[in-house]
Amino acid sequence: MRYLSILFVLGLAGHVMAAPVRYATAQEGSVVEVTGDSTLHGWSAQSTEPAMESYVEFNPAVPWDLDVEVGDPVHLAIAFDLPAISLNGSRRGMDRVMHASLRADEYPVISYRLNRARVREVRDDGGVVLTLEGIISCAGSSHTYEGDVLMTRKEEDRLVLTGELEMMMTDFDIEPPRVMFGALRTADEVEVTFTWILERVAAGTP
Repeated sequence: MRYLSILFVLGLAGHVMAAPVRYATAQEGSVVEVTGDSTLHGWSAQSTEPAMESYVEFNPAVPWDLDVEVGDPVHLAIAFDLPAISLNGSRRGMDRVMHASLRADEYPVISYRLNRARVREVRDDGGVVLTLEGIISCAGSSHTYEGDVLMTRKEEDRLVLTGELEMMMTDFDIEPPRVMFGALRTADEVEVTFTWILERVAAGTP
């Protein structure tokens, strides 16, 4: 009888401790854009190549499956990696300057790791706005940022994260580039906007 009771408790614990739910970068559709200003004109660079290993993992469930309210913490992990050389604009010469400023040869990956998340808004259309605090590592330096991300579920197995964030190049010890013998000087502040498409990973997939 005692043996059966132990089995029952273990079975119940296994049911309650559900496996984490993971979503990984979809094959296409994601885009990261960096925009800034300079003494001559604005500039932008885009990447559509976030690392396929990047993921969002919920433990134990996605917000839509929970009764979340504004201010509630959300238990999830986010790991986002972007190859630095995948950021490119319309001017090849500027791309070379940008990649050199990012020290892409030495630090080939720009990464984001989440520290904590909480619910900021539960929208009528089903979207959930999360306030995220995480660490961005770039060009050999790291900086903590807080910002809002809109998370929507397009289908049962697909998520879309969208957001924007303002940051300074000097946060990462990057000197704003100068080209054309100093005639063109980029501003320190840049804005990063992103649309990240993810698909649910089958249970048991590493």
